[in-house]
Amino acid sequence: MSSAQQTPPRLRLISTHEGLQGPADRAAATALHPDWSRILRDITCCGVVRLQVGNDCARLSSMAEPWSAAVHGRAAWLDGPGLAIAGLTDRWALAGISQGPCSERYTNLDICDPLGQRVLRISLNEDSNWTHFSAGLVRQWAARRTAPDSPARDGLQRDLDQLQRHTNFGPVGALHACWYDAARDHRNGDPVDPSLLAPLLETLSDQACPLSVIIGNRGLIQQYGIPYFELHQRSSLLRLRGGVSELELDLQGITEARVTRGTRPFVVPWIRLYDAHGRCVAGLGLAADADHADRELWQVMLRALLD
Repeated sequence: MSSAQQTPPRLRLISTHEGLQGPADRAAATALHPDWSRILRDITCCGVVRLQVGNDCARLSSMAEPWSAAVHGRAAWLDGPGLAIAGLTDRWALAGISQGPCSERYTNLDICDPLGQRVLRISLNEDSNWTHFSAGLVRQWAARRTAPDSPARDGLQRDLDQLQRHTNFGPVGALHACWYDAARDHRNGDPVDPSLLAPLLETLSDQACPLSVIIGNRGLIQQYGIPYFELHQRSSLLRLRGGVSELELDLQGITEARVTRGTRPFVVPWIRLYDAHGRCVAGLGLAADADHADRELWQVMLRALLD
């Protein structure tokens, strides 16, 4: 994966917050049964796009510029500066395009799972190379569709191992350890009090400490690195904002937190967050390009969590 994203000057600040979840068919005006390889390759031609990924307890909205994409069997990945997305296409049921707010043009591409829940939204914006998804492009996506995979009832570990071989997903260790609905080893990591997350993140945002965020759902997992310098909390809803990204955590749904260490040497520990069902809803770590002061701050904060 590339180093943490350096915000290009031409990117504009995210000024509004949109819900990141919900059945995609409510927004999709045109449903597709697509060729995932073709769609992902075309997305790398879009320039800057807005990516929205979420689950029941965590949501991330971010601006990025995907540079490369590929599909190999059920493994799919999309990479760019500060960005890595890895997914399993047998968990992607369909795609649809929809109009953006106050626009008659189709600027949103939604990928959703068999239950109709959104796995990923990719949105064009004023900084993208394209102004909209054209009718001709959509016809090509639909015309070149391939037969959808049958969802695998088992073998998730095998599929994630294959996905791991094709991606460079940062220093988080095995993808299985942070995949949303994968079975996990409860002995992995040292437990910490989830109620300490808010003061931890407030301190880190005050210092503009560059974080790397991992977030996923049943269909994919995303890693994204950028400094967060603004924090807002209302009741159990906590929002961390950076110049081109926003992370939202529902602290009420996060019932367990663990400090874990990656498999690579000299890698600082991560914090993984779990819901009541034992699903990994998010991971928080230090960005790859953090300087010495940031690394010291991160280590101090983790030691305080573990005391």
